[in-house]
Amino acid sequence: MSWSSKKQPSVALSSTKGEYMAMMHASKEAIWIQSFLHDIHFPLSNPTMLLVDNQGAIALASNPTFHMQTKHTGVHHHFICK
Repeated sequence: MSWSSKKQPSVALSSTKGEYMAMMHASKEAIWIQSFLHDIHFPLSNPTMLLVDNQGAIALASNPTFHMQTKHTGVHHHFICK
């Protein structure tokens, strides 16, 4: 379990974009934790599940094609689509 609270470096113009940016940060944290556990010889047997309740952010992460409302979303925010 991990948590943090900080001001986002960019302004989100919608709740979908804000949740999408938070998903990107959470996925980077999960990858770091998985790597750390692997380094101490305690690899996880199941993939880490990321829980999100914003339907727009879920749709954007599931289908990373061009969306007119998200054309200004930075490429680094699309990290979670890999």
